[in-house]
Amino acid sequence: MMSKKTAVVTLCCIIIFSFGTSSVLGQKKEIDLKDKRLTIKMELQPLGVVFKYLIENYDIPIGFEESTLDRGHPDFNFYANLPGQPQHSTQTPDGSVKVTFKYVGRVFKAGQHPITLNVENESLKEVFNQIVEQMENYKWKIKDGVVNIFPVKARDERFARLLGMNVRRFTFDKGKTVEDITTNILALPEVEKVLKDNKLIFSGIRYGTATLVLDAQYGRTINVGMDFSNLTFRALLNKITRIKGGGWILKWKWKSKSSSWETIDIDI
Repeated sequence: MMSKKTAVVTLCCIIIFSFGTSSVLGQKKEIDLKDKRLTIKMELQPLGVVFKYLIENYDIPIGFEESTLDRGHPDFNFYANLPGQPQHSTQTPDGSVKVTFKYVGRVFKAGQHPITLNVENESLKEVFNQIVEQMENYKWKIKDGVVNIFPVKARDERFARLLGMNVRRFTFDKGKTVEDITTNILALPEVEKVLKDNKLIFSGIRYGTATLVLDAQYGRTINVGMDFSNLTFRALLNKITRIKGGGWILKWKWKSKSSSWETIDIDI
């Protein structure tokens, strides 16, 4: 016959097990990216507006590699980091009048590639098939949990080398900012070598008149540390994006008339 003490211990174990099981079952299961269902209705909108909606409402991370056919036009610009709604307040010396300025950030332009979508509870695959078809020159696939859009026409071979190179190790300290991610990328010897060998310049400096927007985008603190080893640069960008949210963009910016070196941007 079970003793009173044994019975009490057994009952406690059952209660603890039951509580633990119910807690696990009660947790909200994260939906795999490919299984997400999307509703989006937009007509002739810039890609930046479409991607902002998908990132903001469905937490879809997006990576974009630009084709050489799309250099120099704004059709495929989007926020790699959402700016939120930064604002600045000021008042008169006597405090009688207070004025608040709100900054909405950049205005995207559709150019020759306006995007139209009218989907209700459709698969992510169907939505991005429609988007990329309207972009031209591109295909897409999910890599490392990130939607990667890449050129199938006129791919820049230097971008291919950069994204395909092996990174021995990348580290990032918890509590640093989004801007520090770029600083750490620039410090990678592999990045430095590929840029130099291909006469490419990437400074990592962000310019803009709306300083508050830039601060809201790149001054945000990341409360997760990172330590990745032996992976391609594309995989690194994807893994970083999964943690910070938003997206990454690799594109050409300009070429100096007095030099053979060209400036690119790695926006992450």
